[in-house]
Amino acid sequence: MSDLICRKSMTRCQTPGMCSPHGGCWPEDSHMRAIRSLRGDCADLIAERDQLRAEVAGLKTGYEAYERVNAELKAEVEALRKDADRLHSATAFVQKLCDSAGKQPSVATGYLHDILSALGHGEQS
Repeated sequence: MSDLICRKSMTRCQTPGMCSPHGGCWPEDSHMRAIRSLRGDCADLIAERDQLRAEVAGLKTGYEAYERVNAELKAEVEALRKDADRLHSATAFVQKLCDSAGKQPSVATGYLHDILSALGHGEQS
């Protein structure tokens, strides 16, 4: 391989003497070495840019998945809050029934106490 630089492609001349239509080949000088070095640096930077773009795309995909899961969890929490509110209301209603029945022993009062126990409140009879 020669130390000549093709004026058309600005790369090492592969076939010395064949570049005459483009003004011939030049001997490699410090400017051409600098240009070749800069081309290598550019190639490295382009590869790094592509890698960073791929990483950013992966992060976006991960964040979008996080947002979907977060939205699903928020919906589940809201549903659980509504269930807890309904449970609290039902427990309060059964407690009122127990309080209304007083201390009179009856099958219905026993059932009410059983319901309260199943709901996690009151004492089982």
